[in-house]
Amino acid sequence: MESDLGVALFHRAHRAVRLTPDGERLAQAVALGLQHIARTVGDLRRVRRAGQLTIATTVAFSSLWLMPRLARFHAAHPDVQLRLVAVDRFDDPAAKGVDLTVRYGDGRWPGMVATRLFPDELFPVCSPDYLARNGPFECIEDLLDKSILKMDD
Repeated sequence: MESDLGVALFHRAHRAVRLTPDGERLAQAVALGLQHIARTVGDLRRVRRAGQLTIATTVAFSSLWLMPRLARFHAAHPDVQLRLVAVDRFDDPAAKGVDLTVRYGDGRWPGMVATRLFPDELFPVCSPDYLARNGPFECIEDLLDKSILKMDD
């Protein structure tokens, strides 16, 4: 390919290979092209699957919130074949034939339209032993010097 293009695509070292700036440009163009192909294939599959709705969400949300409501959804919409994809890491939903995703976050995902379902409710919790050793906690300021575990997105 390098001889056909007339440019070097790789820097070759003794035990390493890395892309040149031209190689980076080509790699980005190929990646964009493959993403476009994947989206188009997803769109074509979606047309073929009329009457099927594919929802992707986290394992926790699907099992704790969505699954208990499925019987009611099916009773109200018996003509819709529901397909659930439970994943904790989201790639490109359209490429996977996903019609709808339920995610946690700020709603800023490129190429997607987001609708807030419900607000977050955050509150501290601890074990009874921790409370006995470190409490009581009357206000949020009482927690400022305590050990806090948090989950990042």
